[in-house]
Amino acid sequence: MTTANWIQMFMSGKSETTTTLTNSYKATLARSGAVFATQHDATTAGSFNASSTQCYCTKGTDNNFYIGRLALRFNLSAISGTIKKAYIYVNVYSSEDLTTNIIIQRFTNTGTVVVGDYISFADNYGNGGTKVILNVDKPYLKLELNNNGITYLNTVVGDTANLMIREYTKDYLNVEPTALVNFGSNTIDHFLEVTYG
Repeated sequence: MTTANWIQMFMSGKSETTTTLTNSYKATLARSGAVFATQHDATTAGSFNASSTQCYCTKGTDNNFYIGRLALRFNLSAISGTIKKAYIYVNVYSSEDLTTNIIIQRFTNTGTVVVGDYISFADNYGNGGTKVILNVDKPYLKLELNNNGITYLNTVVGDTANLMIREYTKDYLNVEPTALVNFGSNTIDHFLEVTYG
């Protein structure tokens, strides 16, 4: 910590703490089929799967379109004070860069996840992502939540944050993907890093 940081902390009378939280719940709400608009605009998922946790929007080598929207929950019960900054770390599949730009939204269902939650999202808490490597060989996208995201997190301090992660350039912007890729399932956890005080 720099001298300036110490002075700021002394003047404010408060210290800040940064902690990393592992998702308390994760599930991919997914659809696939031959017509992109049908998959994108559907009101229900074909499935939701807690053992394959990715977000993606791609065209497979079988010429079908695959969309996966990632529902995440984080337990904020151990957080006290006001959240000042937050980053999300979303794991991406290692052998294909399926998702290089994500958007964070609010997952609007706070109850049991059902296939109808394919469209349970609202707001924009930031989009983009910087590739970082965690645990030696596991690629993640790191993205800072914007002011709207921080405001939302502060409304659920002591409770549960419900977030939806979507691929930005194709799913969110509703652009039909053209790349043909192979992809596999991934069960790695995702993380929320918060600074509060």
